[in-house]
Amino acid sequence: MFNARVLQEDIKAAKEYKIEFIRLAFDKFPTKRRDFLMGNADHYEGLDPDNLLALKKVLDACLAENMPVVITLLSLPGSRWTQNNSDEDDLRIWQDANFQKQAAKF
Repeated sequence: MFNARVLQEDIKAAKEYKIEFIRLAFDKFPTKRRDFLMGNADHYEGLDPDNLLALKKVLDACLAENMPVVITLLSLPGSRWTQNNSDEDDLRIWQDANFQKQAAKF
């Protein structure tokens, strides 16, 4: 699910279609900051608590429906997902060890 929002109804519908697990990419989830959950891929300082709560609600909804989830990280510090980066590759993580350290913390 690469949706901006994942609702309980979405998870139920997936179960009805016999989908066995959900691949959850939360990069499009709404956030007050630049990047969901990490705050800002330009300088990671810690998880955004409001975003973490929103992610947990989706995971709890999946648990309630007994739907396994694979969390997919499309962005990391120094490597913002192309669709959230004006369709440009963000390869800073491969050029700067500080981004690699931030990614490991994330």
